[in-house]
Amino acid sequence: MAKRPRVSVKQFDQICEELADGNTLEKICRSENLPSWRTVLRHVQE
Repeated sequence: MAKRPRVSVKQFDQICEELADGNTLEKICRSENLPSWRTVLRHVQE
């Protein structure tokens, strides 16, 4: 079974900073170096 993509601390910090600046999670996660917004939400739930 394949492992789920993880969100690194660096990526999570970047996402939090951009959320604080008023960007939406969906817009932030369109960046190539970030996981999908669904992956981020799964990470937060864990």
